[in-house]
Amino acid sequence: DGDYLVWTGNENQTKKHGTGLLDEFLNLADADAGEFLRFGRKWGALDVARAPRPRLEFAEPIQAWRALALRMRALYRIGAELSFERTGKAEDWATLGVADTGSLKEARFGMMSDIRKLITQARLQPRFYWNPDEGGQWQIDLDATHGRSNLLAMLTIQLLIRIADKEGFAICSICHRSYVPKRRPTPTKRNYCDGAECQRK
Repeated sequence: DGDYLVWTGNENQTKKHGTGLLDEFLNLADADAGEFLRFGRKWGALDVARAPRPRLEFAEPIQAWRALALRMRALYRIGAELSFERTGKAEDWATLGVADTGSLKEARFGMMSDIRKLITQARLQPRFYWNPDEGGQWQIDLDATHGRSNLLAMLTIQLLIRIADKEGFAICSICHRSYVPKRRPTPTKRNYCDGAECQRK
């Protein structure tokens, strides 16, 4: 609908992680309106800056999607630079509204702060639930806590994993805290974080 993407509240907008999701979204930073429409049809709504319309429809400005794609791309690029002990390019920091990054320590703190803002915007929180599959067991994962769409939460999780250069999150079998494993955990084995007490078990 012109400069807006329109979706209906009658459709289930809850998404699971998908291959290519983050890369396709980051490519929207320089895309035309048609690419936004194709992405929306494939992955669903972001539920950002939405305006209500008749018949339980909502309109989201393409400009809001583009701004978010630019922001996440900047964070991804800065994260890649920081992994090589570089503070990142000025143009990426400018996208985040930062004129002077300062030292490497300050750059890391600046990116961490912006990532935390993104986590809040995505409504990303731990979720505890009973999974009846495979004999039934309690599950812990990360997802959007409320709202009509969890797509931004899925994008944020993939961005965090990509920046951290890891394959995902795990729960320590001893202290039960979440941590980023050095290699993909085996579902049938116990997992241990780097804590001294946990490593001695």
